[in-house]
Amino acid sequence: MENPQKYCSAFLQGPVVILDRKNEEGWPVVFATGNVKDVLGYSIEEFEKGLIRYTQIIHPEDLERVKIETARCSASGANHFRQNPYRLITREGGIIHILDFTTIVRDESDRIINYIGYIIDVTDMINKEAEIERGNQRLKFVLEAANLGTWELDVSSRRYVVDSMWAKMKGFLLEEVRPSLDFWTELLHPEDKKKTLDTLEGHITGRTEVYDAVYRIRAKNGRWIWIHSRGKAMGRDSDGRALKIMGIHEDVTQHYELLHKLEEKEREITEAYRFFRLTIDNIPDMIWAKDMQKRYIFANKATCDFLGANDPDEPIGKDDVFFAERSRAQRPDRPDWHTFGEICQNSDEVVMRNKRKQHFDEYGNVRGKFLFLDVYKAPFFDENGKIIGTVGAGRDVTREKALEMEKEEMEKQLLQSQKLEAIGRLAGGIAHDLNNFLMPVLGYSEMAARLVRPGDVMHQYIAEIKRGAERAAKTVRQILAFAKKQPFTQKPIDLNSLLSDLKGSLFKSLGENIEVKLNLCVDLPRIMANNSHIEQVIMNLVINARDAMPDGGTITIETAKANKGFNGQIDEYVLLSVADTGCGMTDEIKHKIFEPFFTTKPLDKGTGLGLSMVYGIVSRLGGRIEVFSEPDKGSTFKIYFPTAPKTEIEETGSLQGWDLDQPTKPQKELYIAVVDDDEMICDLISSVLKTEGHKVLTFTKPEQLLKAAEQDRPALELLITDLMMPGMNGKEVFKRLKGLYPCLKAIYMSGYAQDTADGPDQEAVFLQKPFGIKELLDAVNRASRID
Repeated sequence: MENPQKYCSAFLQGPVVILDRKNEEGWPVVFATGNVKDVLGYSIEEFEKGLIRYTQIIHPEDLERVKIETARCSASGANHFRQNPYRLITREGGIIHILDFTTIVRDESDRIINYIGYIIDVTDMINKEAEIERGNQRLKFVLEAANLGTWELDVSSRRYVVDSMWAKMKGFLLEEVRPSLDFWTELLHPEDKKKTLDTLEGHITGRTEVYDAVYRIRAKNGRWIWIHSRGKAMGRDSDGRALKIMGIHEDVTQHYELLHKLEEKEREITEAYRFFRLTIDNIPDMIWAKDMQKRYIFANKATCDFLGANDPDEPIGKDDVFFAERSRAQRPDRPDWHTFGEICQNSDEVVMRNKRKQHFDEYGNVRGKFLFLDVYKAPFFDENGKIIGTVGAGRDVTREKALEMEKEEMEKQLLQSQKLEAIGRLAGGIAHDLNNFLMPVLGYSEMAARLVRPGDVMHQYIAEIKRGAERAAKTVRQILAFAKKQPFTQKPIDLNSLLSDLKGSLFKSLGENIEVKLNLCVDLPRIMANNSHIEQVIMNLVINARDAMPDGGTITIETAKANKGFNGQIDEYVLLSVADTGCGMTDEIKHKIFEPFFTTKPLDKGTGLGLSMVYGIVSRLGGRIEVFSEPDKGSTFKIYFPTAPKTEIEETGSLQGWDLDQPTKPQKELYIAVVDDDEMICDLISSVLKTEGHKVLTFTKPEQLLKAAEQDRPALELLITDLMMPGMNGKEVFKRLKGLYPCLKAIYMSGYAQDTADGPDQEAVFLQKPFGIKELLDAVNRASRID
């Protein structure tokens, strides 16, 4: 510029900077006022020497807009224009907002040569506007969140302006709402209009500090909604009359509808309480509630009758001792006339101290009559979980208690009946065992008789005869002992020895498709009990396990030492566990299994007394029972018996036998496989057949025979098999061997005649146990002649 002094000195200070920018690439600045450095940080020299061009300091996001606007104004022929605010970048990297007022300088040919103008730093103004906008947005958000609409009334013009939220409450679009007070008054409910307008007029005239009204207004859809409107005058004239009122609207429809519902509900509650009182007073059981001082705060009619109160309100505020003393005063000559009262208060104290539901047997004289009450009491908690007293229910069970002696006698009869039922179940299995035990007696006796010269072999036969006879005698003794009537006496007994004894009798009577596994703990402490009762416990658990496995399975019986805590005290117990792989139980059944007469078996299969007897015996011994079961996952009963003082363990002896193998000259040699789960029977049959010249292989498990047949392929001609064995029956064994030996013949052995009920097998001979040598050899000969 030739004469820079012509610019007003006022522009040389403050936020206004005068700039002369050439219409060239980058808009180089050829002149700037001295305060440019204060505003932008760049010196005049940096601009005038071309070190910084104006477009370099325009914010990249705004540059294109500024260029377009400048080009548009230049092309329009205008001499002056104002840019919308845009941003400049200062030397320090800061950003300022400016207003740009520009004059376009053209030469004689109307070509633009310069842009002269001034820029004003309006950063503070922009920031404040943004802050105001954010405040407005927050206010709008709060009003929307609170579901509040705003309104403004100009009193003199009756102009009534609302916001979109106000309109939305009524279902209108904002443009549908006329800005007139008449529009609002037309929507008012006829019953509310006069009162609402009077309230508004009272505030306009200054009679009230705040306008506050609740009324109904018609929405666009015709529905009446409740509105709570509040407002305040923004100014008043010299007469105190409001000039302008601003306020808010709130939709309180739900509140008022709820209020009406509550009023209706209150009427319902009143009626419900009347019905509740009638109901509870007609219940024959006593029902009551007491406060922390054990005073009644509620009592039904049965309780009032028990206390001797004349009406339901009389017990309120009084305790049991009050009524007891009143009754005693009626008969001072009878100290035992009324003994109830203190008893009730003692149990109240227990419940409040323990803070849990408890059961009590309370008995004594009430006005000269002995009563026995079955009582349940529980803490009375308020809504904050604070105990404020007790609640309870009681029933007069005097008559039921009088019948207990008769019930005890019935239980004795049931116990005896259960023993007889158990013996019946054992009979078939024991007979089968006796058959097996007697077979060696018969077999070895016959073999001994055939030996004309004395020798070592005869001694072996005699030893085997003795062993079989002792086993049979032991089984008979167990049956007789089990059938005895015995008092409930206790002595230290060895649970492991008892289980070992039962293994040979009871467990085999379960059926040969049931496998019993014993896992007995070494050095197991003894328990104080009675052999007969413990046998009943084991018998019932094992028989139940068997019945839960109609298709066979495994029963696992274990003993162990256990430290268990019951009632908060850890003691040493002996654990007896009986687990099966049967059908299991649901939780509903599991909770009922110890109830007398409860059973899931058919009527002719069970009485429902077995497990109740188990529970009774274990409880009388001071033990505990735990049951674990799920459907299709079997059941486990864990019984914890208190330990007894250690006593000397009786030692048991064993028999020793001798080997024998002196075959006689064979008549017709056969290759025979013998399979029976009783090893003694296998040995007997093997000995007899070998003396006849036959080749014999013996097995105690069907799986062993099948494995040997598949791997070694002996030239088997005859199979002698027991029909019922754990895991696989004899017919199944024969069927599977026939695949390897098409010409194989079979002899089926069994202690049960009914095993052949499904009809004769044309490829097999049936041989019923017990049998002698003659019958065995005859069966072999008959089987060998089968076509």
